[in-house]
Amino acid sequence: MRARGIPAAICESPLMRGVLYYLTSNRGVGSMTEINGGRIAARQLKAAGVDTLFGVVAGPMIEIFAGAQQEGLKVVGCRHEMNAAFMASAWGYLKRKPGVVVAGSGPGMTNTVTPMYVATASAMPLVVLGGSSYGSTHRLGGFQEADQVAFATPGCKWTGQVDSTERIPELLHLALGRATNGRPGAVYLDFPGHHVRRRLAEEDVRLRLSTPEITRPHPDPAALERVADLLANAQRPLIVVGKGAAWADAGAPLERLVNLGLPYVTSPMGRGVIPDDNPHFMNSARSAALKSADAILMVG
Repeated sequence: MRARGIPAAICESPLMRGVLYYLTSNRGVGSMTEINGGRIAARQLKAAGVDTLFGVVAGPMIEIFAGAQQEGLKVVGCRHEMNAAFMASAWGYLKRKPGVVVAGSGPGMTNTVTPMYVATASAMPLVVLGGSSYGSTHRLGGFQEADQVAFATPGCKWTGQVDSTERIPELLHLALGRATNGRPGAVYLDFPGHHVRRRLAEEDVRLRLSTPEITRPHPDPAALERVADLLANAQRPLIVVGKGAAWADAGAPLERLVNLGLPYVTSPMGRGVIPDDNPHFMNSARSAALKSADAILMVG
């Protein structure tokens, strides 16, 4: 490749060829038809409906942040990865879509482990994209090298590692779906640095254009009949509204149910699903209500 304005003899020298290769391979100066793995990741996130990223800019994930800005995603820069992950999980819960946080390798990634545990325990959809050491230094004591997938596994619904730049869209699509499918929680996808920086021809990039959908369970009609009979025959029935009811946006049908004359209490994260001014709201006497109830229906 010859740079404009530079004599051919200089361009063909081994030194200049090395410089030109570095520039075109790593910094995007060259063919406009090639994009790096970070830009591919940003495009896939956008195609899946993600419009906001949280994180701390650090290697080897700089290209993902740059790609996100190029693709028009909002990037929320934070001072600590733990804060960024908690912000992403809360954002995901409120938006009813996966919150995405991007962290650098080593301590950057391990700072997200506690939020992963909290997100899974609290049913919040969180996707952590963690940079890791380059393949060329794997098991050779590379910079901030650690078995990050092993760190993440106990606190996650699913973990994975990018094994080729071509598979970035596929694996991101899978991660986003796993975070929201069934009971929401945290997932972790590991990004070795060489896959983030490697460039592909745009025409070779295959995005997954479908948006992961939130699944909702459908109970057995016969079981619903038994629950209805149990509540109808109880002397002191009680409904406990939990966080899952908020995630499912079940406020309207629950309000119709309690307005039949059924008292209810809520968990801390279930409060607000039904307005607090409902006359059947019993949180001020929840201990007595729970002790005296002879039939309890737990929702979410």
